[in-house]
Amino acid sequence: MNLRFCAFLLLAVGMIVSFQFSAHAKHEDFPRLPGAELLTGYPGDDLAITTPSSTLILQKGHNSKSVLPSMSRDGGIIAASQWRRDISRSIFTLALATYSVPDKQWREYATLEYFGFLAISPDGSKMAYATAKPDAPGGVRIFVIDLKTGRETASPVIGHHESIGMSWSPDGSRIAFGMSQSPFAAPDRPVIKILEVETGRTSTVAEGQMPAWSPSGEWIAYLDPEDRPNRVLMVHPDGSGGKTLVTLGGDRIFHHAAPIVWSPDSARLLLNEIDNPDTYTFKIHLFDLATLKLKTKFKNTVPVYGWTELK
Repeated sequence: MNLRFCAFLLLAVGMIVSFQFSAHAKHEDFPRLPGAELLTGYPGDDLAITTPSSTLILQKGHNSKSVLPSMSRDGGIIAASQWRRDISRSIFTLALATYSVPDKQWREYATLEYFGFLAISPDGSKMAYATAKPDAPGGVRIFVIDLKTGRETASPVIGHHESIGMSWSPDGSRIAFGMSQSPFAAPDRPVIKILEVETGRTSTVAEGQMPAWSPSGEWIAYLDPEDRPNRVLMVHPDGSGGKTLVTLGGDRIFHHAAPIVWSPDSARLLLNEIDNPDTYTFKIHLFDLATLKLKTKFKNTVPVYGWTELK
């Protein structure tokens, strides 16, 4: 068994489920880009949408355990989680929820007793999450909730370990996800797979984790499968044309749980690098796919999870 890899998995999951920080960015220091709305902050604690001139706080407090959030293509719907205590059973659960930006209102859907990943469809009509459920035995499945009707459907089993990221295709027909093949036996490198939502069929695209599907549909960017992820790569959804985009030197690593955010025009990437592991703050880099140039835009700040055009 690759002990370093297992340690990485534990660290990655820990980053997802426990956002406990010794320092908090001031709202005026949140990342902002010209002409952009960014989903940023710390889920359950200081989650916000920023523009060049404003900050909309979505979650505020000390709700330190949360699933990573997701933003619809137009920025109108945010998928996130609310931490709930079930007194009758003496346990804590996560209520998966959406926030309507126009209505400024939360709506709760399913609950999780086992932590997983969450992703809103580009058109904001569906929410997907990956988890194992007692009433759906056999392993991890991807559950899709129709946000209008509340109806939930389940995929076939996609694996027997934690999902390592999820991202919808632009047309909402497929979901890219990362999955460990087997942390307890070789080979143990995670792979990027694609689920066809209607049929339940899956195909393998590449070795890696934390996929991010481009708004154009042409590329899936992802993090390398190593235990110290320091490379961002991309590949076509059919598995062709794979290439390395960025490699960090030394001991630098990208954020295990939310490394890659596409620009609305699919021309650039925002990349979250861990800046200070003690305060859990980040460097945010802008990578231009045309010039292959990497530019550091922000330091000692909070991570970014979504990017839409400013309306």
